[in-house]
Amino acid sequence: MCMTAWQIWNDRNALYHGRRIPSVQSQGEKMEEYLEEFQAIQLSLKVPSSEMTNQFGVSRRRFWKSPPTDELILNTDAAVNIEEGVISIGAVIRNHRGEVMGSMGKVINGNYSPLTAEMLAIREGLEFAVESGLGVNIAETDSLLSVQTINLHFPFSPVLNIAEDCRILLARMGNCLVRHAPRRTNQVAHELALLAKFSRTDFMCCEDVPESIVNLVNYDVAHLND
Repeated sequence: MCMTAWQIWNDRNALYHGRRIPSVQSQGEKMEEYLEEFQAIQLSLKVPSSEMTNQFGVSRRRFWKSPPTDELILNTDAAVNIEEGVISIGAVIRNHRGEVMGSMGKVINGNYSPLTAEMLAIREGLEFAVESGLGVNIAETDSLLSVQTINLHFPFSPVLNIAEDCRILLARMGNCLVRHAPRRTNQVAHELALLAKFSRTDFMCCEDVPESIVNLVNYDVAHLND
């Protein structure tokens, strides 16, 4: 209810200042996104700040974390374009040295909620890994609710079918861990999703990322030991 009241207040301010008020569907999806962020922050406050990950799986890391030696990590993210009814997803697979083994971006038509978009990004990323023959050991997303949905087997989740698809793909790769990553540590996947969003094209790269994202990859490599 508080989230709804807050959104109504925002709409009142927008109307007062002559700005366009978003559609009801757009408002609902935005409130869902804000609620997920609020829940993640509330959970993160339940443990001392010195811990990197609390009992709910909320990570406090400042930088991207590489996988153990000879393992691979998948990072995924999604971008929602409510007005045009499309989402875009980004995924990148890297080794323990931060070297890119593969990356992709994809546009999917449909009016999806932020949670559904993030779950689709995980599924597409896992499918990309399987089809590329890259045995991923860790899958990361900045959507805490997505991590909980997959790991805790929520029985009444609106994305139950997508979660089950993800578990099947995870099982094909052995003991692949799904964990939360702060948004600031997930920038490469985020920018891949935005690139697909603005270019409106699907792309895949083998052992590379698009040129516009190379600097972000290099930044993560530079902070591997931080």
